[in-house]
Amino acid sequence: IVMGSTIAPIFFNTAQDSGALPIICDVTNLEMGDEFEIHPYEGKIIKNGSTIAEFTLSPNTLLDEVRAGGRIPLIIGRGLCAKAREFLG
Repeated sequence: IVMGSTIAPIFFNTAQDSGALPIICDVTNLEMGDEFEIHPYEGKIIKNGSTIAEFTLSPNTLLDEVRAGGRIPLIIGRGLCAKAREFLG
């Protein structure tokens, strides 16, 4: 997971390609050593039971990319699935 109030495009794309989850959100309420929960589907970061930041994942395929292990494996997998569907009718 990569978190920041801004993430330069080159680092965001590298995170996507490697299967990491880049989250752009307000990190001013986070300190070194904090333990917190990230709820990616709800777009919330929770610390001590309170929501300390909210975010929206973009692009909307981001969680699919994380599950696939990166953007490139997702693209390859989708291509293979399309070919298999075509072959099987």
